[in-house]
Amino acid sequence: TYQSRMIAKAESNNRNLLMMLVNAAESQSSPRPSTPPPAVVSPLPRSVPTLAPSSDSDSESPSRYTKPKMSFADAIMDMLMNEQYSRIVAFLPDDQSWGITDAKQFADRVMPKVFGIRTFSSFVRKLNRWGFERIMEKKTHDIDVFRHVNFRKGDWQSCRNIKCIGRLAKNPSEVA
Repeated sequence: TYQSRMIAKAESNNRNLLMMLVNAAESQSSPRPSTPPPAVVSPLPRSVPTLAPSSDSDSESPSRYTKPKMSFADAIMDMLMNEQYSRIVAFLPDDQSWGITDAKQFADRVMPKVFGIRTFSSFVRKLNRWGFERIMEKKTHDIDVFRHVNFRKGDWQSCRNIKCIGRLAKNPSEVA
């Protein structure tokens, strides 16, 4: 049927993208060429510090800076754009999906530092609340891959339009 052909084609495309991601991750371990990497589509700078009054001094002489809180989607984009994590988590070549290539390192190093989350299942639940879709692991060769229609590499404006959809109601009577 038409639907089964489309599903088979999508699975084939996902396998091809993952193989490209794996090959890209393997090539990163070899010496890098002298040419600079291509520029990313107009990224906005990371959060700019703003002045906030110190609690122990008068409010007229601010003495420390505070960083505005990033949304969960912004934090994901920031993490993916950060070279420090490129061997652990990265965008797929289509620039619309991203994958976790080293789940152990991601859970041990990235999740607590970037998101303040300790367990991978909690991270996946939060992704679901923010509208991200998980592509089944069997189709992606045991690499966790996620995507969202408004989440594209370097597109900070669309990223800022992603909102938390919250928890779904348990039964229809809870929906107002």
